[in-house]
Amino acid sequence: MSLSWRWTVGVSRACRRVWSGTAPAAFADPWLLSGRSARRGGVERAIAPVCRVRAARSATCLVVRTLPSASMSSDSGSKTAGAAPGRTDPDCLFCKIVRGQVPCYKVFENDDCVAFLDLFPATRAHTLVVPKGHHATTESMTGAEMARVFACVPAVAAAVKQAVGAPACNLLINDGSEAGQLIPHLHLHIVPRHAGDALIRHPKSGPRLEPEQADPLVRAVADALQQRVAAGEANQA
Repeated sequence: MSLSWRWTVGVSRACRRVWSGTAPAAFADPWLLSGRSARRGGVERAIAPVCRVRAARSATCLVVRTLPSASMSSDSGSKTAGAAPGRTDPDCLFCKIVRGQVPCYKVFENDDCVAFLDLFPATRAHTLVVPKGHHATTESMTGAEMARVFACVPAVAAAVKQAVGAPACNLLINDGSEAGQLIPHLHLHIVPRHAGDALIRHPKSGPRLEPEQADPLVRAVADALQQRVAAGEANQA
């Protein structure tokens, strides 16, 4: 079973529950609060202390919270609910999580982003890093915003790997629906990897790129980037 297929099935189930108006019951059903939830709780408790240590060493990691139990967090009065910078979308699932309207298994939080366990993980401790401001894709963010939002990724990824004893992980962004993005709010997947886990390793390579193909592509990308720089869109490019 491919990683992208599992994400599609898992997120589609979650979205159907939220969009149908059954999110509170669906996110707190007995299945989530049983043994599987307890295992997720163990991952949360393992990840958060590592993030806390790394947060002390980095000014970008402002707030880390350890969940008291394996139950989901919907802190309507927390920084998650109150510090969503920039724009928000009232119908967006991830914006609702940021505002505390929909619970999540939160493992990390600062002023710019929140990280929580994927509800339908591809591997154990599969984690999402989500900007608090609503951005559908990377194209709507400046370089400075990207730097702030994803500055926590090295620490969170290291903590996730340590929590489950994973030697490696995939860091993935599906940037647009054609790339497999199902929830139109930019997010980064941290997927812990183990030898022999049977998940994808990388897209299948195509034929070797030859100079006659590469040269026009280089010019086209350079021209497009120059236009964006001139328009002030490529901050810190």
